[in-house]
Amino acid sequence: MRADLVISVVLAALFAFVALEAGQWSYRTALFPLAIGVAGLVAVVALVFVRVVLKRMPPPPPHHRGMVDPAEDAGAVGEDDRGRALRLLGWITAVVGLSWLLGQMVAMPLFMLTFLRYESGVRWRAAALAGALTGGFLYVVFDRVLVVTWLDGALYRWIGFVP
Repeated sequence: MRADLVISVVLAALFAFVALEAGQWSYRTALFPLAIGVAGLVAVVALVFVRVVLKRMPPPPPHHRGMVDPAEDAGAVGEDDRGRALRLLGWITAVVGLSWLLGQMVAMPLFMLTFLRYESGVRWRAAALAGALTGGFLYVVFDRVLVVTWLDGALYRWIGFVP
């Protein structure tokens, strides 16, 4: 059996366990693990479906940004791969750092704007619109509908402002 299918089965079992376990908790406690468990299980099942059932799909173009042609990739990690990995690590660090410093309600739209603008090359207007829509979506769905507690930023605590 291929390694990717074995990993998929293990992940499916893990996500199913998380969802089943969270189902026994109170609603507020179970909300996040249940959402992650169900979404992860659906994603893994979809991945296995694509890998097994739709395996006759044509491969992606070899020179698409971020894609590596398996025929050209001999398993060696090049400088370009390291650069992309470090850039991704920088973005992850930035979103975590911004969430800690400014709070999640400010950090997520700001991250969306900067990531789309600088990493994806999207125009300023489109990036700002995506950031504003992200902020609006997070506010309406998570703050108003689900009443999720947001992480307040350290900067607000330092200056004595509680949003």
